[in-house]
Amino acid sequence: MLDTYTKAVSTKDQALFETLLLDRNIPFSNVTDAMTSDGSAQAMRRYDSFRKGVFEGPSFTQRFQDIHIQQDRASAQVSLVFVNASKRRRSWGWKTLQLLKVDGHWKIASEFYTGHSL
Repeated sequence: MLDTYTKAVSTKDQALFETLLLDRNIPFSNVTDAMTSDGSAQAMRRYDSFRKGVFEGPSFTQRFQDIHIQQDRASAQVSLVFVNASKRRRSWGWKTLQLLKVDGHWKIASEFYTGHSL
């Protein structure tokens, strides 16, 4: 699942990426945006902002490191460091993902991330 994630982001394959989501309305937000929102669950459902930045914005490649996975049956929690690189800049951050196994496939049920320039 994580390999598909980085492949989809790095190749701007939105359709492939969305096969990883439980649905497009999951909690999905930059931590700073989540903290400055009104605190409602709806305010943290910012997948559309992520989608526009990644799939409509400048190209970059992404890789994951320091991956930690905890799993109990059909539920898993993943924390990792991501590194993005483009011709103009590099950035990194930390992600946490909550996963659910649905019909034998892991789906992202929520994602929160930070971001920093290198």
